[in-house]
Amino acid sequence: MKKNFLVTLMLVGSLFMSSCTEDIYNPDKVKEDYEQNFVDLFGEIDPNQDWNVAELKSVTVDPGSSTEVQIYAKNGDVYKLVGDYKEVSGTRALTFDAAKGVNDFYVVAGGQGKLAKNGESVSFADAGTRSYEDRDKNDVFTVKEDYVTFPWEDVMAYAERLPNDPDGDNLEVEGISTNFDMVMGNDEITVYPVYWNASFDHTLGIYWYDDRGRMQRQDIYTDKEGDDVQVYVKRTEKNAGRNPDTYEDWENVTWNTFEEPDDVTKSDGWPPFWGKETTYEGEIDTSKGIKSRGFTIDLPYGTKYGFYIKVYDGRNYRGIYYTDKLENGRDGVMAAYFKQEMDNGTTRTFVGFDDQPGEGKDLNDLMLMIDPSPIVIDNDVQEWIIAAEDLGSTDDYDFNDVVFSVKYASGNEEATITPLAAGGSKETYLYRGGEGPIGGAEFHTLLGGGMNEDGSYAFVNTESAGAEGDPIVIEVPVDFSLAYGDNINMGGFSLKVDGIGTSITAPGKGESPQMICVPAGWKWPKERVRIDQAYPKFGEWGQNYTSTEWYNEPVSGQVIE
Repeated sequence: MKKNFLVTLMLVGSLFMSSCTEDIYNPDKVKEDYEQNFVDLFGEIDPNQDWNVAELKSVTVDPGSSTEVQIYAKNGDVYKLVGDYKEVSGTRALTFDAAKGVNDFYVVAGGQGKLAKNGESVSFADAGTRSYEDRDKNDVFTVKEDYVTFPWEDVMAYAERLPNDPDGDNLEVEGISTNFDMVMGNDEITVYPVYWNASFDHTLGIYWYDDRGRMQRQDIYTDKEGDDVQVYVKRTEKNAGRNPDTYEDWENVTWNTFEEPDDVTKSDGWPPFWGKETTYEGEIDTSKGIKSRGFTIDLPYGTKYGFYIKVYDGRNYRGIYYTDKLENGRDGVMAAYFKQEMDNGTTRTFVGFDDQPGEGKDLNDLMLMIDPSPIVIDNDVQEWIIAAEDLGSTDDYDFNDVVFSVKYASGNEEATITPLAAGGSKETYLYRGGEGPIGGAEFHTLLGGGMNEDGSYAFVNTESAGAEGDPIVIEVPVDFSLAYGDNINMGGFSLKVDGIGTSITAPGKGESPQMICVPAGWKWPKERVRIDQAYPKFGEWGQNYTSTEWYNEPVSGQVIE
């Protein structure tokens, strides 16, 4: 923990040591004080409590003709990548980590996906029967006959999450996915283009993967009869001297909606989808809402799909950008997916695009609204956070002395470690399986921290959010897991702390923890804020190992945000 307390040796017939005092001559006594104080503060510990939200799961998979299998675990509004297996032959049980209480998974092989529960079996042996050869590929979408009117507030709700700012960057906005595909479920999905504000022309398209895993694409700008698929919305125009960056500002920009297609003059130039020269005469009444003519998606159940935009500067083609960032190469993230709750309790689902690579992406140049919410798979790998106490003292229990993330997908032999915070004053090194130190240096220095004049180390990222450390790639065994297993917990990570005679390791079941493992996104407590003050249900978790939702309920102002 925090402060180097001087050892006070009192020869008055017995050795006196307070709970806040480190006895460097008796490290076992320090640990004993820590464990006793922990129980006094948080209550008796469930004998099955391993202090780890990660749990080992499994699905048995027959990949059919494919040799690659990806497994995604339900994580909030999306399914997150937890397994990526390159060579799978025959029927095989695949294991991976997912959060306790999560038993819904999506398994993808050869571009086809199937839902599965923990312990179930899925087969893709019949994937070759799902053919597109006898279908007109224009049939993957169907234009709706009627227009739908959405309340102004519903359409503009995206601005609360992705505000418009030419110099801004929304890549780090909490609660959005920026590397994603979707999967066709049983529900009919309708997509409504509702907003466009950019200097370039766009053509919207849909891509999907056929039964052989090959990407197919279709521009969505004509229907089967050759009629234009036009969303009759004029781009917003900023008032002179204004730079809208808040929800209220958006209500002051010019917005055009149209009752019927004949009310507009469409551009004669390329592309036919959303011409910049669309015009309309008259005052805009935002109380009438925004009208959009949507299109429905018609793909076989389980098909993986996503969207793209083609970008033109006049007739000059500039590029194509996908919701799956891996398809964008070095341009990286160009789209975002998120849900937004309305004031009336309803929820809207958005997909937004940026049309210019480089820095300063706001991801809101073109916005789609999707109804109902689709199955979304986030191709970014599931990440976990390990937070530890270094036993520098035994009284604060803020679990911010050493905080780092671990990102990996089962089936690989690499994991990425990212230092996040260092709230201990002692010289500390991070190890795994006895090998290290990870990063080849003292942990504070991995975050840019240094030593104080008194020889202690300065705290990093424990009072306010700062820069993370550089990611560190380490080798791990093919069966690497963070979940509790035989004689190992939390992946075998440990700390070596100066002044303490033993390493800090993950707890066994029923022990007082010096480490905890939670899903990424967890906000660690501020300096000297005890963990139950930051998370009031932490004690309940200790007393009942099945009470795993505590980490989703932080107290504002008590955690790093």
